[in-house]
Amino acid sequence: MEMKILEALNFYLVVFHPYRSLPEFLQDSGLNDTSMTYLTWGLVNDTYRDGPHPLSLYTHLISSRSLAFTLLLFTKRKT
Repeated sequence: MEMKILEALNFYLVVFHPYRSLPEFLQDSGLNDTSMTYLTWGLVNDTYRDGPHPLSLYTHLISSRSLAFTLLLFTKRKT
């Protein structure tokens, strides 16, 4: 299993992921709702199911897009 992960990373072990910037985005936006946090975190998890694409290099975009999508879902639920 470890070899498959290393091969997928091309043996490059410096990996950035959107989990680091996501709490900062949530805190800066003032969104402290637990269900919104879980939904946003889940959307970030779902980005790992996709194949590698150029956006995977820009982890802050993944976390900010996940937050934006969560806001869109919450506003549609309320209307």
